Amino acid sequence: MSNADGGVAMQFDLKKESQFIKTQRRARGLSQMEMARQLGISQSHLSKIENGLSQIGIREWFNFCEICGISANLYQEFIKPDHDQG
Repeated sequence: MSNADGGVAMQFDLKKESQFIKTQRRARGLSQMEMARQLGISQSHLSKIENGLSQIGIREWFNFCEICGISANLYQEFIKPDHDQG
């Protein structure tokens, strides 16, 4: 699959991403309000991210990983395989 500029388009598994973010936040004992404050976003926006209604932005993703002490490369776990290729 490619996008308009000829590059490869990536499909993210938003459900998997949202569950991961919620699980990591809870594992660290942080409320949505506290995590949102540290990320510089509203609690309602974090709620949308955790419920799969919105995707986390790249800046917030890197901040989230730093807060949680995890590798930012974990985003690869949320890329859906491209089943269109033979």
